[in-house]
Amino acid sequence: MSTSGLYMVLLMIGLLLILGLSEYLYKNKQVGSEYTRKIAHILGSLSSLIFVYIFDSYWYVVGIGVFFFVLLFFGKRKNMFNSIDAVQRRTSGSFLLPIAISGLFISAKILDNDLFFVLPVLILGISDPLAGILGIYFQKRTSNIRLFGHTLQKTCLGSTAFFLSALLLSIIVLTIQGLPFAQAVIFAGIIAISSTFVEMISTKGFDNILVPATVLVLLIMLNY
Repeated sequence: MSTSGLYMVLLMIGLLLILGLSEYLYKNKQVGSEYTRKIAHILGSLSSLIFVYIFDSYWYVVGIGVFFFVLLFFGKRKNMFNSIDAVQRRTSGSFLLPIAISGLFISAKILDNDLFFVLPVLILGISDPLAGILGIYFQKRTSNIRLFGHTLQKTCLGSTAFFLSALLLSIIVLTIQGLPFAQAVIFAGIIAISSTFVEMISTKGFDNILVPATVLVLLIMLNY
C-alpha cells in the first residue's frame, strides 16, 4: 500500500471514530442529537483540513467522500446514526457534508490553490455549526429572522454569530496568505455577508453544500 493509501485508511478510521464518539455521547451521556450532530460536523470538517498536506491526488479524497456519503445516506434510511439524524427537522446535511468537502478539494487541486479548500472548510466547520449551536441553546432569548414576510428557520443570534466568525476567519486566512490587511478586510466582508445570507435562507441541510460553494465562487471571482 502506498503512503497516501495508508493515510486514506487511517483518516477513514479517524472519521469513523468521530462518528462513534457522537453516538457514545448521544446514547450514554444523553447529549442531545442537535449537539452531537454539531460535534461530528465540527470535528469531521476540521480534520479534513489535513488533506491539503498529505494528498497530492484528489482521488483519495473522492474515495473517502464516496465511502462516507454511502455510509451516512443508508445510515439515515436505516436509522443507524441517531446522534446525527434524530433531529426534529428534515435534513440531508449529514450525507451532503462529504460531498461538499470532496468537491472543494477537487476544485482546489484543479485550480492549484489550497485557499479554495481551506477557507470554505473553516467557515463550513466553524461558522455554520456555531450559528446552529447558539441558535438552539439561546432559542428562548432570540428570535427567528423574518425576510420578505416569511419567517425563516434561522435565528438572529445564530446568523450574527455566523457573520462575525466568518468575517474573522476570512480576515485571518487572507492576511496569512499575504493579502494587505485593508484588502483582506474588504474581501472578508464580501465573503462573510454573502455566505451569511446563503446560510440564512438554506434549508434541509443544503447549507453544507451552498455555503462552501458560495465562498469558493467568491474567492475565484475576487481573482485571489
